[in-house]
Amino acid sequence: MDLPAALAATHLGLVTFTLIITRLSGLFLLGPVFGHPAVPLQIRVFLVATIGLVITPVINQVNSTTALARYDRNQDGLLEVDETPPGLTP
Repeated sequence: MDLPAALAATHLGLVTFTLIITRLSGLFLLGPVFGHPAVPLQIRVFLVATIGLVITPVINQVNSTTALARYDRNQDGLLEVDETPPGLTP
């Protein structure tokens, strides 16, 4: 693997990890169970980081182009309004 490809993969992993950590931190800081003041902040931070490290490789393996390809009827690589799933149309 050459250096630009390795840097691109590292950048993608870092961005994914940051987004997951951001999403989980809101859940663990404001949620009904872990947001309670009796749960120490260190425990919440540890759980967010651990779950983020577990979820990040799984999310990086999902390819969004293949996941949405079954809805692309005309195979142009773009989803139009008539191709979107029924629950997502405006």
